[in-house]
Amino acid sequence: MRSIKNQALEEAIKAFGVNLRHLFMAKPLSSSAVVLGFDPGFAHGCKVAVVDTIMQLKQHFTVYPHPPQRKRQDAINQLVKAVQRHGVSHIVVGNGTACRESIPLIEEVCSQTQAKFCVASEAGISAWSVSQSAQEEFPDIAATNRSAVMLARRVRDPLGELLRTEPSCLSVGMYQKDVPSKQLEEAAVMEAQICLHAVGVDVNSAGVHIIKQISGITPSVAKEIIKFRAEHGPFKNRIALKKVKGLGPKIFDQCSGFLMVFDSPEILDATRVHPNDYKFAKVLSNNIICICQQYLLGMADARS
Repeated sequence: MRSIKNQALEEAIKAFGVNLRHLFMAKPLSSSAVVLGFDPGFAHGCKVAVVDTIMQLKQHFTVYPHPPQRKRQDAINQLVKAVQRHGVSHIVVGNGTACRESIPLIEEVCSQTQAKFCVASEAGISAWSVSQSAQEEFPDIAATNRSAVMLARRVRDPLGELLRTEPSCLSVGMYQKDVPSKQLEEAAVMEAQICLHAVGVDVNSAGVHIIKQISGITPSVAKEIIKFRAEHGPFKNRIALKKVKGLGPKIFDQCSGFLMVFDSPEILDATRVHPNDYKFAKVLSNNIICICQQYLLGMADARS
């Protein structure tokens, strides 16, 4: 009987990992997107939060467009003002309570601005908003308002924000409440590491909990990267990582191929190519271009 139960647990964890990998690998919004998270509700209002291009909270407030307050026009005015003030490109609406009633409101806001909107899952957001990590990051913000922050971040960095969430609250597997939470967490971390090392990490937007999963980086070095980014602004290129306290040559060799800088003048900084291989990659790409040009010239000569 015990072996049957253990087998069921293994299958449940396996299904959880497979389903979670699909969510982790969801396509994020552009790193240049400024996102407004809209967590709808009725009596207690709709929570709103704006995050900038480096995932920092810029503004948060609450509007009351639905019963019993019915301050619809006031809500539209506040939302339009926030969109215009911060240059919001996307509005994300949570798919929970009052989502259907809020969509016409958001459509009207989008019609008055250049913003686009989408609907995102709220699974696990409430659990995160009352967690210790959320309280440490946003000690002066109510738990209900933190949910809008994660909602905005979730479309910018699906992998990073899902990894913050309690695994049993994600609703992506079988019998998650019956599986030991430690095993679920281990499965989530393993899947996250596989995905992170497959696609890389945007060093200018990722949090400590993501950066510390990268090969060679300890939690203390991850915190120093965040601290350096906060003091000096976004990293301009990969070489700037060497200026981070505690990130020596050996750690740089291990991690630099996975930490990407998308706005760097060096185009290879936004790829998985390791800095030590840049010279070889450029020679190879030039050779490929020459071969293609010769092939096209040969095809043109044959036709003539």
